[in-house]
Amino acid sequence: LASQFRHKVALINWKNKFILNPCFASECGPLANIFASTGEAEQQVIKIDVKSRKGPMDFVHCLRSALMQYCETEGLEQAIGMGGVFQILSGSIKAHIMPDFCNERLAVNEGDVQRWLRFYEATPKKALTALSYFVTHDPTPNQQLGLRFEHSHFFEEHPEHFEGGCGGHYHYDTTPETIHYVGYYVVAKHLFRVSQP
Repeated sequence: LASQFRHKVALINWKNKFILNPCFASECGPLANIFASTGEAEQQVIKIDVKSRKGPMDFVHCLRSALMQYCETEGLEQAIGMGGVFQILSGSIKAHIMPDFCNERLAVNEGDVQRWLRFYEATPKKALTALSYFVTHDPTPNQQLGLRFEHSHFFEEHPEHFEGGCGGHYHYDTTPETIHYVGYYVVAKHLFRVSQP
């Protein structure tokens, strides 16, 4: 089964160097946000091609915000979720990689997590490719599903950034004047929550 998947994992090795490695595991870690698609031709795909950022929101949050406004205007209680891929063709982005799991408890509200994560800026050689999903809102009363509303991870295979290429979690672009995004998204039909946090 693992040979059917082409995974990438961005990590920090024992020399404290960022690396991008192939990953052949068929399992995931304690947190996974997964969008699954059959890739059938009859699925409608939305293409988004934008250059330069005018406001404070990142690319994915702009898309989610637009759908949230649509849901509010139309009075929809049903959540809308989308998943797909986008590329950063020019400009730079803020990214992070998680180091090894910490033995100490990290307090989110006190900034421990932000200090623990390893942030860096990534610039594409050809294109950074991000796998992405977002959902407008938690459709359950009191947000019982405990959803992460948007998440995107990216990679590019080349040796210039660090060994094997670069990758990690996408936060936002840092060059609003020169950023260029091209994305392809599909509307989700179902939302599943496998286990509560």
